[in-house]
Amino acid sequence: MDICDQLAETAQFKLCVCDDIAWNVDVRTDLAVFLEHVPSAINSLKLGEKTIISLYEQGVETNIILIPHHKNCYITCEPLIEWARTQWVPKFCEIEDLEHLILKLEVFLKQFLALSPFLLEYKEINEWLQAKL
Repeated sequence: MDICDQLAETAQFKLCVCDDIAWNVDVRTDLAVFLEHVPSAINSLKLGEKTIISLYEQGVETNIILIPHHKNCYITCEPLIEWARTQWVPKFCEIEDLEHLILKLEVFLKQFLALSPFLLEYKEINEWLQAKL
């Protein structure tokens, strides 16, 4: 979260899922929450298991549900809570290549860690990267 706070001054976090419309997300809070889920999402997808990335912040409040199926990954976006007043309605799309999705998440994570390589010195960060938390 500290790194995301620092990055919020100069960086942007852009997220588009199931369409080309950029979601109303920010670096300070939404990026931190998204990052929290990435290692376990990668590991689950590699094992062929369903995973959920939940974005909690007001105005976004969405579950991104990733369901691997053979070489594909089905993605559903639905409100985190039924009564949430977000602009997102449940959406469905298919990613043709599961390996490509995993690679995109891995590259995203590596690029973030490259901004602050000292993070890898911490045991907790390495456990998080192994999705053991």
